[in-house]
Amino acid sequence: MYHTLEELKKKENSEIPKNQNSKPINLNTIKSRGFSTQNKNINNNKKIDVFKGRGKRIGKISNTIGLKVNKKAIFKIDKNKPFCKINIRLFNGEVICKEFNLTNTLKDIFNYVEKVSGSKNFSLLEGFPPKIIKQFDKSIEELKLQESTLTQKIN
Repeated sequence: MYHTLEELKKKENSEIPKNQNSKPINLNTIKSRGFSTQNKNINNNKKIDVFKGRGKRIGKISNTIGLKVNKKAIFKIDKNKPFCKINIRLFNGEVICKEFNLTNTLKDIFNYVEKVSGSKNFSLLEGFPPKIIKQFDKSIEELKLQESTLTQKIN
């Protein structure tokens, strides 16, 4: 049977300390009043096994085995034309911040990600919730991708 602190105060006022400087409560006194200091299941008095069974992994990692990131891939832009930075989150979680001209198309970004990741079978996602971008002939400015983050999803 479990008691509240108020019930304990009513039963035996002398054993409960009044302030910080009082002596601590005896643990045996607490146990004798029905308080449990162990992690037990109340129904059958057996200990509960927590974290049992196989773990679950979110996402597919098996599709990315063997793919390596090529950080030396080059994409040249014209600094005289307007440009922006786009973050690209690759299949392995790495983020690359790359500058592109506003006149570059999604196909240019796709080709750059293909060089960096070494994969040809992927999609580029943008926004929240993430949506696949398929307009390869449109420019970055037309798609309003300036200062955005694209995510590579291996198909």
